[in-house]
Amino acid sequence: MCRQLVERNFGHSLGKGKETEFRDDDSIYRLLEDDESTALNSGMSSVCEPRPAPQVAEELRRLILNLYSQFLSKDGKVLDQLIT
Repeated sequence: MCRQLVERNFGHSLGKGKETEFRDDDSIYRLLEDDESTALNSGMSSVCEPRPAPQVAEELRRLILNLYSQFLSKDGKVLDQLIT
C-alpha cells in the first residue's frame, strides 16, 4: 500500500531530498497531507464519502441543462452572455 501511495504522489520519504520512489527497506514515509504547507490545496484530500458516479453524472447533467436554459437560445445557436 505504501508503494502505491508514494508512486501516486500521496506520500514521500522522510530521507534526504524527499525521494518519490518507494524503497522496501527501513525508510520512513509520510503522507503529503501531514506536511505543513501554505498552499491552499495542501490540506486533507477529502473528508466526505465518495458518491456513486451515476449520481455525480446526473447532478452535472442537471446543472449543465440549467445553464443551457438560462444562457442558450432554444435552437442552441445563440449565447446570451451576461456581462457584469
